[in-house]
Amino acid sequence: MREGGFWFGKIDSKEFAVKLIRNISICFWAISAFQIVLSFFVGFEPAVDGILYGILGFSLYWFKSRVAGAMLLILSLTTVVVTGINWLTDNPGGTNIILALFLLWISARATQATFKLHKLR
Repeated sequence: MREGGFWFGKIDSKEFAVKLIRNISICFWAISAFQIVLSFFVGFEPAVDGILYGILGFSLYWFKSRVAGAMLLILSLTTVVVTGINWLTDNPGGTNIILALFLLWISARATQATFKLHKLR
C-alpha cells in the first residue's frame, strides 16, 4: 500500500501518475453524466458544466494533457466560488459545497499528476 493512500500519496512513478489520471478522468465522466441528467430536471445550467467536465475529462484520459488538467482546476475553482456564493447568500442554484470541494481536490491531483507524468518521461 502506498503511503498516504491513492488520493493523497506521493506521485513517484509514471505508472502511478497514469493510474491516477485515468481514475480521476472516470470520476469527471461520472460527474458529467450526473450533471447532464440533472439538467433534465432543473434547467440547462448543469448541462453546461457537465459537457465541459466530460470534454476535459476525455482530454485528460486520452491525451494526459497538462492543459486539460489546468482547465479542470480552473473550472473546479470557479465551481467552488459559485457554489460558495450560492450557499452563503441563499441564491438558487448549486449548494453542494462538499461536491465542489471534492471536484477541486481531484482536479488539483489530476493537474499535479499530469505535470509529474511529463516530468518523469
